[in-house]
Amino acid sequence: VRMLTEAERRGDEFAALNSVSASLSGERDLKWVLSMIVNSVKQLMNTPSSFIYLYNDTLEILELSITSGVGFPAGLTLKMGEGMAGRVAETRKPLLVKNYRKWANRLNKLDEINYSSVLEVPMLFGGMLIGVLGVAEVNNEIRVFTEQDERLLSLFAAQGASAVYNARLFDAIQSSNKELDHLYRASDALIGAVASNIPDLCQRIAHVV
Repeated sequence: VRMLTEAERRGDEFAALNSVSASLSGERDLKWVLSMIVNSVKQLMNTPSSFIYLYNDTLEILELSITSGVGFPAGLTLKMGEGMAGRVAETRKPLLVKNYRKWANRLNKLDEINYSSVLEVPMLFGGMLIGVLGVAEVNNEIRVFTEQDERLLSLFAAQGASAVYNARLFDAIQSSNKELDHLYRASDALIGAVASNIPDLCQRIAHVV
């Protein structure tokens, strides 16, 4: 009976992963992608809190981008190596803390929320750090996340990293297309002004700028 129950649970997990993968495939809206990931993780792992930090490679910080369920303080950012997410990002390895309140390196800014067991894993795409995906138990010292939970969350993280990368790439392409369109219109306006007098050309340049 135990083996049958375990097999059924594994089947449900893979079915959920396939469903999420199909939903994320081809999706280009970053907010929707993030929401899909945390809500799916929260439901499948039956946890009160799931969240994603995205890595800002320009500032070299982690920015809390979305939470589902019990949330973190708004606008939370972490340096590399700071807190659980910072350590996961720095080492690029999963981190499981059985009792967060007793963890020596916990963040004081999170003391207002009674976290117990917390699990966080890196979101990697082609070896590149995209962010950190995590789940947390609140006011529940009975449940402690396991290695099996870690493997499952890591699968979600891999799918999520790919979807986030593609969504960001699409946004970058869209932004570049808009810039090229502006440049095209500007050059067209200036070309039309070449035969005009110098004051008119200067006015057009000022307007374009």
